[in-house]
Amino acid sequence: MKIKHWIAVFLGIASTGCNTMNANDNGPLHAASVMKPQLPNLKKGLSIASCKVVMGQPTIERKEFAKERSVQIGTSLYYVVRKTGERLNPATDSYVQLSFDRAGKLVEIAKYNL
Repeated sequence: MKIKHWIAVFLGIASTGCNTMNANDNGPLHAASVMKPQLPNLKKGLSIASCKVVMGQPTIERKEFAKERSVQIGTSLYYVVRKTGERLNPATDSYVQLSFDRAGKLVEIAKYNL
């Protein structure tokens, strides 16, 4: 598995104070109907603000730092659709991680369980 996947697991993204979608809230929300339709509108090079217009507010927004220094190397936005519980379960939950460089431009779109 990708290291970013394990970073997300380690973070244990919780719902408290987060904009997380739950499959049990307001009827059946499925990752395909919530996130997939917006994904084709995301193109590498888009700004963080433009991605938020397309996808809405992220579940979590994190600044990424280099391991050997305290220098910010980018930002990650996580969009999570949780099936159960309050913590991210990578075996059942669906999520998208958008990674941005230091200039705030989209460089990677990682999809999990979509």
